[in-house]
Amino acid sequence: MSHTHMELLKRVKQGLNPSMAQLASLIGLSTSDTYALLQGQPVQVANPAALERAASLAERLLAEHIAVTPFLLKRKMFQGQTLLQAVIAEQSVDKMMSLLTTILATEAAQRDRIEKHFANRPPSPPTADFDLPY
Repeated sequence: MSHTHMELLKRVKQGLNPSMAQLASLIGLSTSDTYALLQGQPVQVANPAALERAASLAERLLAEHIAVTPFLLKRKMFQGQTLLQAVIAEQSVDKMMSLLTTILATEAAQRDRIEKHFANRPPSPPTADFDLPY
């Protein structure tokens, strides 16, 4: 089933929550044309393949219950590229999802180990300079 560019853009916006500038860069439009496309006006998308990949990625992230934060969108993971840059560079959505889920699972396991390690640690006693700025 084919989706319109407006539907795909709304999926990307919902799943990835990028800024309008990031969306515009993704599909090769100006920010004003991106707003127009979201409002249903006919606009020619310069990079429809990237839009389809981004929509697919957004759907996969939602299905995997991966919270997309601004930090995640800015984080360089894929050969020195951010998530959206990797989409524009035609990286495989399957490869991106595999790498992303591996990284997030590893980080969650590391956080759990650190929390368990320090779970029974007594709190540090306050000192005279406890509330002084660094």
